[in-house]
Amino acid sequence: GVGAIYPTTTKVVTVRTSPETLDEITKAVPIPVNAIGGLNKDNIDILKGNVLNRSYYNEKDTPMLSKDGYHKETGKYTSFGEIAEKAYWGVDGSPIMCNENYHREIYEYNSDQKTVKIYYLDTKGKAVNCSSGYQSIKFEWDGNVVTSRKYYAANGSSVYAESWNGSTWVADRSTVLRTLMTELNKSCPMDMG
Repeated sequence: GVGAIYPTTTKVVTVRTSPETLDEITKAVPIPVNAIGGLNKDNIDILKGNVLNRSYYNEKDTPMLSKDGYHKETGKYTSFGEIAEKAYWGVDGSPIMCNENYHREIYEYNSDQKTVKIYYLDTKGKAVNCSSGYQSIKFEWDGNVVTSRKYYAANGSSVYAESWNGSTWVADRSTVLRTLMTELNKSCPMDMG
């Protein structure tokens, strides 16, 4: 590993490595380079390139779960550098469901390299609803602007839809009503007999 990119509490003495130096090293060697030291999900964007693995350790270098419920996140990328898949793993290396209730998230793109679908899978590769109640999101584009987002449950039913009006997202009334009725029926079941 190359670093520390940021100060870290896991080592007594650290020498900071700038992102520019890391970039120079990456270009100079023919093997993958791992950035280490003080990196977390809030500051990792400073690095160039694709994050293939992200693991969490405590101050004693013992593997630990992140606040999002996983020890390790792995990523795969498209040939044009966009994220294609993220997966989450436990301390023992086994597949794990993150706090959002899925193991893998898969991204699909159109020919313009715009995200057209994101969907969630469990540890067995089966469709699963995330903790927000949907399994997939479909995006529609007009040039460089997302014009609509449609959310679907694992069974394929529409959960929610919204459109961009140029300044804010506007919910589709029918999906809002359907969502409210579903929640109402869960909390106050009616006996129709």
